Amino acid sequence: NLIASGTGDDRSKQQLITAISRPWLEAGEGSVPFDPQLSIALPNVGVTDTVVSLTVPDGYDGVINAFSWNFTGGGFVEGSGDLVVKLLRNGAPIRNYDNIIIEKGTIGIPRPMSPLRLYSGQIITMIITHVANPTLNGNVVGSLVELFYPSMS
Repeated sequence: NLIASGTGDDRSKQQLITAISRPWLEAGEGSVPFDPQLSIALPNVGVTDTVVSLTVPDGYDGVINAFSWNFTGGGFVEGSGDLVVKLLRNGAPIRNYDNIIIEKGTIGIPRPMSPLRLYSGQIITMIITHVANPTLNGNVVGSLVELFYPSMS
C-alpha cells in the first residue's frame, strides 16, 4: 500500500527511499470515515429520485470502496429492469455504475467495489428510477461507504 520513490540500485550503500502512503487504500492521519444510510419510499413509475447523496468537504479528497442498495417490498424480480439504480458524480453517470438492475450488498454488509476516488467539492449521488411494474410498493435503502482524507493537492 505504499509507493516508493528512488531506486536504491547500489546495494552496497544505504539509500533512503521515500514511501508515500496512498490514503485512498489505507486510512491515515486526519481521515474521516463516512457511511450515509438512507431509506426512501419507492417513487412512482416513470419517476427518478435520490436515495443517498454526499458532498466531499472542502480541503478533503476521498474514496468509496463499498456501497449497497436494496428494495424492501415484494414482487421485485432481480434483473428485470423495473428498477434501475445509478451512481452519479456531479450529476454525470459513473462508468460501470450507471445501469444497476440487481440489488448490491446490504447496509450491514455493503458490496466491495474498486476504489472510486473523490475530490474536494464533488457530489456523489445514488438515484433510482422506477421504470416499470406499478404493483411494486416498498422502500429503497442505500449506502455509500469509506472515508475522506486531507487533500493532497
